[in-house]
Amino acid sequence: MLQDALRAVIPGELRAFPKLTEDGDHYFFDRWDRDGNTGLPLLRYSFWSPDGKREYRKKIFVPEVERLLESAISAGEVGREDFKTHCPRTEANGPCAFAVIVAAFEHLGIIRRTAWGVYSIVNREKARTILEA
Repeated sequence: MLQDALRAVIPGELRAFPKLTEDGDHYFFDRWDRDGNTGLPLLRYSFWSPDGKREYRKKIFVPEVERLLESAISAGEVGREDFKTHCPRTEANGPCAFAVIVAAFEHLGIIRRTAWGVYSIVNREKARTILEA
């Protein structure tokens, strides 16, 4: 199960998630949680406003990320449009979640950037194993 693989590395090995652009600070792991309305598992993260005065807290719905990874395995790659399609609740909470997901998938060794905004699956077998565990 993807959640188990993510929990195994976040926050122990991976606590900060770089932005996909060169500007600004990273996104940071906040906590594992469950959504109060749906009961779905969440990865919560945060980041600071450019002036450093306000912290923004966001959430990623883990089951949506599983669907995204399933689609990416089939397609051979993943991009922001795939994120928008497969992660509607997460994307509605903030498009920056895509960078957090990319960082996690890269850390797990299952994707690699091949073009601006496009990430190829580099280890389908590992990705399948993560989903099926």
